[in-house]
Amino acid sequence: MKRKKFLLNVLAGVVIAVSCSSCSDGASSGKIIMTTRSDVEFSCYLTGSGEATVDLGDGAKKIPSTLSELGVGITLSPKESNAPNLTITFTGDSIKGVKCKGITSLDVSRYPKLKELTIENSQLTNLDVSHLTELEELTFNDCQLTSLDMRKNTALTVLRCERCELTSLDVSKNLALNWLLCNHNELTSLDVSKNTALTFLDCSWNELSSSALNELFESLPTVEDGELKIWANPGEDDCDQSIATNKGWKVGYW
Repeated sequence: MKRKKFLLNVLAGVVIAVSCSSCSDGASSGKIIMTTRSDVEFSCYLTGSGEATVDLGDGAKKIPSTLSELGVGITLSPKESNAPNLTITFTGDSIKGVKCKGITSLDVSRYPKLKELTIENSQLTNLDVSHLTELEELTFNDCQLTSLDMRKNTALTVLRCERCELTSLDVSKNLALNWLLCNHNELTSLDVSKNTALTFLDCSWNELSSSALNELFESLPTVEDGELKIWANPGEDDCDQSIATNKGWKVGYW
């Protein structure tokens, strides 16, 4: 079956076919579990150090892989329309980052040491990242999330949540946040008054009125060279951009 085949991909550009071999789980190993979509290509890349295993969840054996900063991963082509979605489990003690696309669900509750998480082109309506207290970078693009609780992610420095369906975004507990990209959502307000480390903000293509934008500008920290994108919001033409520029922010369309 084609859906039982996969490729081990080295992110430097080398693609190597790998055969199955069995290995045992360590009792203390963390697990990351995700379910694939059947209509689009699924891929997942891992970075870190040491060993990790992959269980395709369809009778295939586990695959031992050595992680590195370059990363290794798997790719599965879309399955036939009547084939069930696969539940794939990654197991290991030294996974640092996960980048995946084409999933319907994700469980990272059993891997609190994760530093970086990227999810793209996925049918996610819920995502629990409350256990990821060491998470530094979070990206979820082209998903169906309307909200996300990030109160426990106090180490977060980069947040990208683009082209989703967010109606609210609370970053008041993410005090280390340096980059925030939340463009192409449905936000009507945004408060970054607690984010004193912020230097880059893209909130274009939302539903921010002129008064909402002015309130956002008031909440911005004073910086030496900040970059701010606000275009394609309803209040773009009538807001007072000088509130932001007087605090060291460049308002642009780049």
